[in-house]
Amino acid sequence: MFVDEARWTYSAVVALFRLFPAGKSLRIFNVGSSTKRFRQIDQPHIDQEIFDKLPEFANVIHNDIKRAPGVDSVGSILSKTFRESVCGSYDVVLCNNLMEHVDDIPSFVAALDSFSQSYLVITVPRLYPYHNDPIDNLFRPAPSDICRMFPKRSSIVEEVIVINECYLQFLLRNKRLIPRLLIRLLLPIYKTSSWLKVVFDVMRILERFQVSCVVLSPINSEDSFFN
Repeated sequence: MFVDEARWTYSAVVALFRLFPAGKSLRIFNVGSSTKRFRQIDQPHIDQEIFDKLPEFANVIHNDIKRAPGVDSVGSILSKTFRESVCGSYDVVLCNNLMEHVDDIPSFVAALDSFSQSYLVITVPRLYPYHNDPIDNLFRPAPSDICRMFPKRSSIVEEVIVINECYLQFLLRNKRLIPRLLIRLLLPIYKTSSWLKVVFDVMRILERFQVSCVVLSPINSEDSFFN
């Protein structure tokens, strides 16, 4: 997650607070949160720019498929049993940088949509290099593409964040990746489809990264914008 993306997520959640009665304890479900170490050490801006700044009445449950420190809820929303145990319990669901890493996007969208009474805050890379974590399905949607996948919900916010960094700058900050990239470019015969993805990324090496961001209403809600 980029710093600007974390700040956007915080602002989106805070704006949603105004749609609830004052003083109400709000429940937030952070899907695919990863671990406490990831949020505080690997990418410390996640906690610093989002969760550390939320008011006390925001109760955040961090969800991931792996059991680790900082994971409050262990399970996959793709599991019907797990999903039924959590779906009716949250006011807001966060889904940051996850849709590009799932095997079956329609099934994942259906799983998110099952949180029918929750607002959805979703971010997905719009322009970002191919990266397996553990897979990359190359889903790089525009905000409108994401909204069309949830036809029963109203779009509240649709925005593209342009990050002040490009692939070249990213590589210069992470120089250990450069030899690996060069070797990969020299081996087109090995997994050619994967090689083509790398070539396409290099062709856009000077374009700044982008992130598609949306906020969607609960199903059948009349909320269409922030007041």
